Amino acid sequence: MTKWSPNSWRAKPIKQVPAYPDLAALKNTEAQLATFPPLVFAGEARKLKKQ
Repeated sequence: MTKWSPNSWRAKPIKQVPAYPDLAALKNTEAQLATFPPLVFAGEARKLKKQ
């Protein structure tokens, strides 16, 4: 398994590419999303793996 990082998804092959006409808005949205807490915390993920 490869090591995960917030930007590791960028190295994956692109299957479907949406068109983003406003790249500045895209960057602003990515920056805003990066400030939010995770949807699933690490402890929750570990607990699920044990099940």
